[in-house]
This record gives sequence, C-alpha cells and structure tokens, in this order.
Amino acid sequence: MQASQRITRVSRRFRLLFTVLIIALPIGYGLFWLFFNELSGIPKYSPLDHLVTRDLTASDRLLGFLVTMIPASVVLLCLHTLARLFRLYEAHEFFTANNVKCFRRLGHLLFVWVLARLVYDPLIAIALTYHNAPGSRQVILTLDSADLTAVIVGGLLLVISWIMDEARKLQEDQAYTV
Repeated sequence: MQASQRITRVSRRFRLLFTVLIIALPIGYGLFWLFFNELSGIPKYSPLDHLVTRDLTASDRLLGFLVTMIPASVVLLCLHTLARLFRLYEAHEFFTANNVKCFRRLGHLLFVWVLARLVYDPLIAIALTYHNAPGSRQVILTLDSADLTAVIVGGLLLVISWIMDEARKLQEDQAYTV
C-alpha cells in the first residue's frame, strides 16, 4: 500500500474518531449528570463527591451539566478543529494556510481551555454546595500540572503554526519563481 493511501486511511479514521467524540462527549456528560445521584455512591467515582452531601435535585444536576459544558465546549472545539485538520490530511493538503489555521486555533484553544477550567472549578463548587447550610458551602480554585501542560503545548502549537506558515510562504514564493 502506498504512503498516500495509508495517510488517507489513517486520517479518515482519526477524523471519524474525533467526529464520534464530538457527539459522545456531551451525551456522556449528560448521562453522568442525569444519573449523578446513583453514581456518586461509588467510592472515588467522581472528584465531585466530596462536595455533595445530599442527593442533587434535577435543577442541581442541570446546573452541574451546564457548568461542566464550559470546559467541555472548548474540548469540543478542539475536536472539531482536529477533525478539520485530518480532513485536510485525508485530502492530501499538508502545508496549506488551512493547516496553519488549524494549528493556530488549537494553540489558542488550549489557552482558552485553561481559562475555562479556572472558571469551572469555582462555579461547580458553588453549584453543588449552594443548598448546603452556611459554613459548609465551598468555593474551589485549582491550577494543576494539566493546566501548565496545556499552556506549554498551546504555546508550542502557536510556534509550530508560525513556522509552518513561514515555510508555506517560502514554498509559494518558490513555486511562482521562474
């Protein structure tokens, strides 16, 4: 099998994987919040268990789902961008302006994801503990190694997109030089 056929096949598989994840992720979060009361009794099932001291009402679970969708929406945008990038690879477009846009967008989205997580943690803590008695409500703010990794990888993707764009410009200049 030729390399170009393998690239097409592998790119199609990744594009399909990312497309399925775009559909499955919100459904998975929806199911998680729908059955949260039943699942929260499982030890160490959820990092949110320490916040919940009672069964959550339907409105609590809906609010939890909506807050969870803040960082998840950024992940969905990343998955959409990756599906778009692999669609380009599937069409054998490797060093084009569209590829550069995908890499640049992924870099920016990783920065946005860190900001979304910074907003998510206090909001989910408030959403899950606002019915608690005074003195047992919580607000959480976290910054961990995953956030640092996302910032570093986001920066790397921005540099890679910049280098790819410069290489693409050089290639275009050479193509038009007689």
